[in-house]
Amino acid sequence: MSSPTVFNDAASPASSNIRAVYAYPGIGVSEQVFILDFTMPADLLDGTITETDIPAELKKLTTALTQTNEQYDAIIAYCNSGKLPEDFAREVIALMNYNKAILADDTFTGSIQEKISECAGPAKTCVKIAEDQWAEGLANSDNPRFAAKVDDHNAICDRIIRNILGLPHPDLSNAPKGAIIIAESISPTETIYFKIIQPLGVVVHTGSPSGHVGDFCKGMHIPCAFVPYNQDFHALLDSAKRRAPILNGRDGTITLNPSCKQRQTAAAQAVKIKQREQELEGLKNAVTTDSNGKPFNLMGTAGTIMDIRELVDHKGIKHIGLWRTEMIVVSGIIPSEEEQIKTYTNGFFYAAGQTVRVRTFDFVGDKDFVGDRSPEQKYTDIRTQIRALLIAAGKPDVNVQLEIMIPNIRLIEEVKECKELLSEVYEELKAEGQTVPAELPRFGIMLETPSAINCIKHINAEAKIDFVSVGMNDATANYVSADRQDPHHATYQDLLRDEHLYYFQELFEKLDRLGISYSLCGAPAADETLIPIWYAMGVRAVSAPHGSVLEARNAIAHLNDENTKMLLDTLFATPYPQRRAVLDAFCAQNNIGIAGALKVTSTDPAELAAKLEA
Repeated sequence: MSSPTVFNDAASPASSNIRAVYAYPGIGVSEQVFILDFTMPADLLDGTITETDIPAELKKLTTALTQTNEQYDAIIAYCNSGKLPEDFAREVIALMNYNKAILADDTFTGSIQEKISECAGPAKTCVKIAEDQWAEGLANSDNPRFAAKVDDHNAICDRIIRNILGLPHPDLSNAPKGAIIIAESISPTETIYFKIIQPLGVVVHTGSPSGHVGDFCKGMHIPCAFVPYNQDFHALLDSAKRRAPILNGRDGTITLNPSCKQRQTAAAQAVKIKQREQELEGLKNAVTTDSNGKPFNLMGTAGTIMDIRELVDHKGIKHIGLWRTEMIVVSGIIPSEEEQIKTYTNGFFYAAGQTVRVRTFDFVGDKDFVGDRSPEQKYTDIRTQIRALLIAAGKPDVNVQLEIMIPNIRLIEEVKECKELLSEVYEELKAEGQTVPAELPRFGIMLETPSAINCIKHINAEAKIDFVSVGMNDATANYVSADRQDPHHATYQDLLRDEHLYYFQELFEKLDRLGISYSLCGAPAADETLIPIWYAMGVRAVSAPHGSVLEARNAIAHLNDENTKMLLDTLFATPYPQRRAVLDAFCAQNNIGIAGALKVTSTDPAELAAKLEA
């Protein structure tokens, strides 16, 4: 539905704000709102069957599964038609193949068939039961990445149920161009329309900023907010029937029933932000240096082969600082050695002449796409992966400098064992007659746990590592025992708090004293508003995903030892609640981030905070 385009402030309820968690923190304002209807029948869990009904219900399920698979194939065909940008189409195809892998998983479909055979209910009911059980299991998982997949699995089950019942599917294709989209949830199949309808903002009730909707919105620079509380979401739906809300990622709010003046102000801000995004395109092939022309190692973070291509061909990246190989795991299945060799060879092809730092499979937290595996299985998986990496990097037509990085280190002996494994596999392949790199690849670790950070001096003394990468997401969360995926824990992970500022400053100083080559990775590392802090602390190497490279390069170009030291001194001298205002003022003065685009220039924290609030 679309809201009216003419408003009467005097006749409208007063404006108010609700809190939201943003995947992409821009300004979203439009005169139109489109509410995606995901309503399902209320009686899905009702109904009984007898043994004589079982064959018919199993047939309904089989038909619905076939229809669902065909619908995913149709979406893939649409993506291959050339009507969508190539890089975006590849992402959607990857999602559809993931969905098809779930449909082909006997564990998933077999559990539904088993319920029907046990007369737990008709096909629609058994799918719903399976959906609820899977959702509960994923949501309660210790693995945040599995928890973020709840919406994906729910969308698959909802599509199956609609096919069983012959119901229409939610459709974003009818949304007006440039609207604010509001939905209970948005399935991967609906995100293909984002490039077509070009929403100016997206609000979702269920899900995570690290899920598919959040990832797509980040890549497209669409303000995207998640409203987890039922009361707030229902208030949003009610107000949206009268007037489109304003999304303000700068302060983490959504304004309900905004006045005409508020809309005009937000619209002007959104235009400035869009203009800045266009200006940044001029930095695609620029050399990354600070304001004094001193080099800064801006590396690229890749999850897929196409990410590598985008970083190298379109963002001017000369060093892949993190290849997240867990992304090649589909439906919990690790590819064979031969399949991995092919994948790594293709990735290395696009990174010709570059250094590529590969993170081995991570079996902990949000990187664990596999699930429970014994220590012996994990060892075999890593061994197979190292073999595949060395074989791929040693191919005659491959020209990369391979670096191997081990994640989630907790114990000194883990580092020693992994380094010994690398040497062992290297010699083993040479004995087999395999062509491998002329020299043993550089070996490094990720610093993410307090134990590894605390013992880095001893790790280096005993294992002689070549480099470390500080995983800022997990290092921050682990330090304060926070759940990265829980919005209620966000305040504990605010990097402007004393605990984190002192923690990381001391870590970087220690690494400098030890002479250990280090870089940062993870979202905070590439956050253009936080890069000035890392620079002030002595960091000269970060790894950024392709969607953040230009912003990071622009931020670095405005930094030097003098202005960042003054910033850091001011932050430490300012009480925590006012630090964001200080950082915003610095960014505004130096044309960094959204604050730079909006030219908020007050240097007084109290004055600035009041101005931003207004």
